[in-house]
Amino acid sequence: MSYLINSDEILQTINMIDQQHLDVRTVTMGISLLDCADTGTDACCRKIYDKICRKAEKLVPVCEQIEGELGIPIVNKRISVTPISLVAASCDTEDYVPLADTLDMAAKTVGVNFIGGFSALCHKGFTESDMKLIKSIPRALTQTELVCSSVNVASTRAGINMDAVALLGKIIKETSGIDPVLPAQYPGYPDVYLPADESLVRKALAICPELKPVVCASADKFVGTPEAKAKLHRLYGAEICEMESAAVLLTCRRNEVPCLIIKAVADGLTGGGQEYYEVLQECY
Repeated sequence: MSYLINSDEILQTINMIDQQHLDVRTVTMGISLLDCADTGTDACCRKIYDKICRKAEKLVPVCEQIEGELGIPIVNKRISVTPISLVAASCDTEDYVPLADTLDMAAKTVGVNFIGGFSALCHKGFTESDMKLIKSIPRALTQTELVCSSVNVASTRAGINMDAVALLGKIIKETSGIDPVLPAQYPGYPDVYLPADESLVRKALAICPELKPVVCASADKFVGTPEAKAKLHRLYGAEICEMESAAVLLTCRRNEVPCLIIKAVADGLTGGGQEYYEVLQECY
């Protein structure tokens, strides 16, 4: 069956790429590392590195070739490997950080954006290897750059491993305590402030001089009390609080799209949730 593509469809596709920033979000290569198991940690690491480099050697060049042929960017090239708690179960070691270092080194060698698999499957209970991996997570994530870690603690059939949930709460807190990223700071940015595009700010003020440039605290939860707002003002000079702007700015910056956010604020710095709802009722 033949299919003719008309000029409108071609223009629509061009518009999706140029104006709407159409992309392929991720291409992932899965690699089994079960055959890399060894009683010696050094030998296991060497096998893991060699296999990842061998299997994923052409991943990035092929993705870049596809990008060139289709004219559509592939944002992330990544690798997913067998959970390391399974691969390293036979290793005679209490510390799995060297395996995370190996994953990181291999990912950098083949040029991918990140590598997943420093993981454990605990939904049916812990193994000794699972425990070793979980306890290694804080140091592993702190001293690597491209490694992603995960722990599966539940499934529909097996239910929730509450011991794993409790342990991971402590591990996450420990990880955050040694993370070099400061509170309220996003990885990859020099400080806690995400500035809007200066040229757009100037254009907006030229069109509407009544606009007031402010520092906005974009929180991960509703800031509903005057005390919480006062704390954000004291720490960061924030004059308004909300929950959306940081996500919009981060997305635009990572995709190199100029961004300016203009907001109509219902509740002031000293007010709280009640003030917001009162103003909302007045609108009706």
